[in-house]
This record gives sequence, C-alpha cells and structure tokens, in this order.
Amino acid sequence: MSDLILGPVIITKYCCATNNRESRIMAIHKRDNDTTWRCYRNVDNALSDEENHLKAAQKLLARWPYENNLKIVGRGHDASNYFFLCQSA
Repeated sequence: MSDLILGPVIITKYCCATNNRESRIMAIHKRDNDTTWRCYRNVDNALSDEENHLKAAQKLLARWPYENNLKIVGRGHDASNYFFLCQSA
C-alpha cells in the first residue's frame, strides 16, 4: 500500500435552490471533531456538473488555513458527492 497517494479530501455536494439562494455547490473538509471548513459556490450553468464541483473544491483549497501549496490530484464520486484528493505540490 506504499504506492497510495495520501492527503486531505474535500467533499462537494449539490445544494438545491431555496427561496433565498440560488442552487450552489458546498465544499467541505472535516479536519477533526471540532474543525470543519466549508464554502459555497453558486452553480454556473455554462459549466458541466464536474466542473462546478471542481471549482467549489478549488475555492475551499484557496482558503486552506495551513498549507497553501496543496493541489488536487484525484477525484472520485458516489451517487451524491464528489471527492477531491489533495496533496502537497
């Protein structure tokens, strides 16, 4: 298992429009029981679903409070979310 890429994961999820907000993508990383970072990005209908999720993950990564040299190196998904694997550049 030494050839696995290790690093933090950013999870993105689609949030439907409400009476007060447009539809958006939420990007979240739960560091531990006490620390969770999240941000939202409005959906850009000119972009694909995957591109909208990637932009939201990149927005959260740009606000990362510790290492500012992280980059996204992989992506996975399930029926509800996208998962972006990050690693030091």
